[in-house]
Amino acid sequence: MKRSNVWIRHTSAIATAALLGAGALLLAPTAAQAHSEIIGSTPAENATLDAVPTQVALEFNDDVQQEGGAITVAGTDGARYDIDNTFKTSGTEATVDLSDITANGRYTVAYRVVSGDGHVVQGDYAFRVQGITTNDSPSPTPSASDTSSPAAIVTPSTTPASQEEDGGGSVIWVLGLGAIGIALIAAMIAVFTRRGRG
Repeated sequence: MKRSNVWIRHTSAIATAALLGAGALLLAPTAAQAHSEIIGSTPAENATLDAVPTQVALEFNDDVQQEGGAITVAGTDGARYDIDNTFKTSGTEATVDLSDITANGRYTVAYRVVSGDGHVVQGDYAFRVQGITTNDSPSPTPSASDTSSPAAIVTPSTTPASQEEDGGGSVIWVLGLGAIGIALIAAMIAVFTRRGRG
């Protein structure tokens, strides 16, 4: 009887240990699945956009914390487009605002959030922008008239026309008086010369 009791006790212990081990194995995946993971995003992964996004929004399967989290957005040249201090969380969503994206191309979103149980969830994905148009039209070619030398600037006379005409008349009068004076002097010389001879 004693041996039977011992055997029963050992069997019960082994069975109990087996059950506990099976339970632990069953609970392990459940515990792992309790951590937050990303389930959606805007813009979506590998999306090609015709319009420039102004915000990146990530959706998780569990609440995420504000503290310790961040979302960055960078172009292929390494330039950052996420605006400082705009990262925020609300329940299962995390967002960040973007500055103006001015070039088409590939942009990479990198994220790091902390789930409700303190587990860190991080990763990255990319999207493309193709709807930006640039004003590359050539400058208008100047016409021949535009490239010719500028016309000479005519400076108007500051002397009124009446004054110019008066000036011309004055010269004529001076010349006339001078001729008359010369004629009178010549006549006087001739008179005195005749008297001297007489």
